Amino acid sequence: MKVSIIYGGFEGPLHGKKLERALVTAGYEMSRPQDADIIIAHSGGCFMLPAESKANLIMLVGVPYWPGRSLTASFRTKLKTEKKNPHWLKKTIFNTYYLVTRPRRWVLMYKAVKAQNWPVHKDVLVLAIRNQSDSFMHPTLVAEVANKNGWSTKQLDGQHDDLWLNPAPYVALIDASLKTKSPTS
Repeated sequence: MKVSIIYGGFEGPLHGKKLERALVTAGYEMSRPQDADIIIAHSGGCFMLPAESKANLIMLVGVPYWPGRSLTASFRTKLKTEKKNPHWLKKTIFNTYYLVTRPRRWVLMYKAVKAQNWPVHKDVLVLAIRNQSDSFMHPTLVAEVANKNGWSTKQLDGQHDDLWLNPAPYVALIDASLKTKSPTS
């Protein structure tokens, strides 16, 4: 099966190397979003899904949705907790690189996040994943959005960017979701 990763605002393949390795080790092939059977979208990337896709599973990880809290406030909260992480400096360098080299992309993504145009994909299993300490994704309101759109939800340990450092639970969720969706289960 083919998998694609849609990165958030200041993210890119430098962040996702560990996740990509875990996916390939689990037997998945990396692909473009339009050709993927599975799409993993992180943060602002959740609002950048292709209109046309053959995906049968979409994982929305860390959807930036916290009514009444600005993206700036969420980012400040994230930075306070993230500085305790030993990978903080490396990730910050990657974030800065993508901020500088892809300004058009993050401006488009910022507008998409502000517009809150929720992804609508008929006959697709959509799984919204919130990490327990995610400062961008409201702890309870995302479940309301998920219910309204017919999505499933799951909460995992970790922070907003945990999938880049600890990909195993996300790969396990893909495997479990595909087994649940398969006609043989």
